Amino acid sequence: MMSLLALLLRVSLLAVFTFGFVVLYEHGTSDFVQGAATEWKSLTEFVSSQGSAKAPAAPSSQAPTP
Repeated sequence: MMSLLALLLRVSLLAVFTFGFVVLYEHGTSDFVQGAATEWKSLTEFVSSQGSAKAPAAPSSQAPTP
């Protein structure tokens, strides 16, 4: 059980530090807070769009008519 908690802690720290690195790389140190808000909004929009994506329609089984 402790190893699972340690793994979850490590994965969450990796996610937080990766997010911070992306913000620093994209926006620099001068506007870190505003850049973090921008990146967080972008991340949440991306995740929500992935969950609500519709599957493409299956092709019809009929042959096209000439």
